[in-house]
Amino acid sequence: MSLDNLVKKIIDQTFSLNKSINKNKIKSTNNITSKNESAESNQKTSLNTLSDKHNLTKILNSININFGTIRVTQNGIEVKGKRNKDVLAKLTPCQGITVFVNGTEVKETVEVSEDDVISIECHTENIPGNIDVEVYESEAYLNIRCGKIITYTLVEQPEQRNVTLQTKSEIKLVPFSEQEIYQRLQESEVKYGINYGLLHEIVIKQSEGRFLIASGKKPIPPEDDQIVVLFTEDITLNTLKDSSNIKIDINSIKSVPSVESGALLAVKKPGKEGIPGISVTGQPILPREPEKIELLAGEGTVLINEGNAVIASKPGRPIIRRGKNRWLVAIEDCLVVYGDVDISTGNQIFKGSIKIMGNVQDCLKVHAGGRIDIAGYCSKSEIIAMEHIKVKNIINSTVQAGIKSKHFVTCRENIRNLKKQLIDLTNAYQKLMPKIGALSSKEVREGYIILLLIENCFKDVPKLLRQTVDNFKILPMELPTFTTRLINMIQKNLPPIDLTIDKINTFIDAISSTEEFLFSDENTANIYTENVLTSYLACTGSIYVQGEGCINSKVISGDNIFINGAARGGLLSARADITVGELGSKSCVPIIVSSKEGKITVKQKAHAGVVLKIGSFKKAINHSTGPITAYANDNGIIIKSLLNTWD
Repeated sequence: MSLDNLVKKIIDQTFSLNKSINKNKIKSTNNITSKNESAESNQKTSLNTLSDKHNLTKILNSININFGTIRVTQNGIEVKGKRNKDVLAKLTPCQGITVFVNGTEVKETVEVSEDDVISIECHTENIPGNIDVEVYESEAYLNIRCGKIITYTLVEQPEQRNVTLQTKSEIKLVPFSEQEIYQRLQESEVKYGINYGLLHEIVIKQSEGRFLIASGKKPIPPEDDQIVVLFTEDITLNTLKDSSNIKIDINSIKSVPSVESGALLAVKKPGKEGIPGISVTGQPILPREPEKIELLAGEGTVLINEGNAVIASKPGRPIIRRGKNRWLVAIEDCLVVYGDVDISTGNQIFKGSIKIMGNVQDCLKVHAGGRIDIAGYCSKSEIIAMEHIKVKNIINSTVQAGIKSKHFVTCRENIRNLKKQLIDLTNAYQKLMPKIGALSSKEVREGYIILLLIENCFKDVPKLLRQTVDNFKILPMELPTFTTRLINMIQKNLPPIDLTIDKINTFIDAISSTEEFLFSDENTANIYTENVLTSYLACTGSIYVQGEGCINSKVISGDNIFINGAARGGLLSARADITVGELGSKSCVPIIVSSKEGKITVKQKAHAGVVLKIGSFKKAINHSTGPITAYANDNGIIIKSLLNTWD
């Protein structure tokens, strides 16, 4: 019996009982005819009695209702309950089986009676396995997944009204045979270094997963050429690298090293070829070629021992310039000026180092390919060196140390543009010559075609050739042999004349070698001074100001900045740490202090008007503070007081 039929039966029986009670009320009313009001009162009392919960319970108890049940056994499904008489039990199918009621498949919950024919079909799933081989040069991996047979059986459940069927599954692995795995390896061309013991173990244990099934023989790498430098290069004292101690004696820096004629400067140790290996497919694995380094002799040096050693041919300062595959060793002289650099001496441009015993007066230039030492001051002058610069006082001057000087950058850009123009010129010539040959049977001079291309398509080439010669003439450093040869060749073929493709290719090769030597040098150069006033300082290394400080100047460092005294006005910019005694001034003159990836430390006092920049963050100091350190995290700049940490 369904729930709808059950509700209908309750309503019918309640209605019949209600009629019987009303009849009894009518008889009672006829006997008491004197009081109509009393009859109405009795009728209300009877209705209240009918709605009473106790009477409703009696009505429900008088109705005979049976509920159907279901029991699940190994033999099948047992159902109790008659259709259209009892409240039928409900049956819900589940995964892994198919349920049929009276021959019809049931996929959702259904009411069943004992008269229904219920049958169950348990499923069996076959999941195929898979073998995959990953082949690399010296390794092969076996990815294996066994086949599976999943058998579902019905789970017994006790007798209950509503049943959701349940199944349990039994999984049986179907492993691959050893021969099947080996055949798959052969199909992948894996022949060498197979681990047969592991292959056998995989089959026995029915293992699944990813296994290193074969290992080749890796090649033995080669030994690269090595250059052993036998002289001391220019190295500063270790105390200069200690950011916690900025009180450095400017006179304690190591002096420039020197050697006598005949001294052995560098020795080349030739490398060795590597030994080939074997891949898992049985093919040879060739090692990389050893890195070759050519040892070159510059000014003041001579190659010996079949080019594997360099000796000095004159006394002086030894230097070495490291390219990617070429190392140049040379001897530098040191120019000494015993007095001032003034109008009587003129500008001092020297390829080696320069030592000035006096001062550098207004509007003069001092350029050096090595280092510059100035005992006094420089005023309204330009000081540029490829290495360290030491000067006592800097007044209204430009001081640059390292390869990032303006003239150096100009020279680099000029030869890069020239190289590009020459490469484009040779490509245009190669494309043009076949067409000229097809149109004319007469032989056309190579130089004439190149000249026409320059005049019509590459008009900047003559200017770039002249600028290259001019730039290298005043470049304050020792030039390698191929660069000197390039300058001489250009001079012989200006304005240009007698150019050939072979000459142009020689130009291109010499420019490439020059770029490798002169413009890939990453050696740092420092600036050492006591006081700086309204000047511009820039270097690839660190800047040390050991006196009263730095006033209204732009100071840019490729590493650290250390100022023992005060920094007032201008800009301090460094890649790493900046350490200052006093920062800013009482009059709030603005100063920007910028560190790309380090911290900023003030040892004494920081005034209002200071702007701190660390990375991409910026923060202004609006009131005077004591000793502080500033650093950046993900949230911005953090300023920490050092009042209790300084001695």
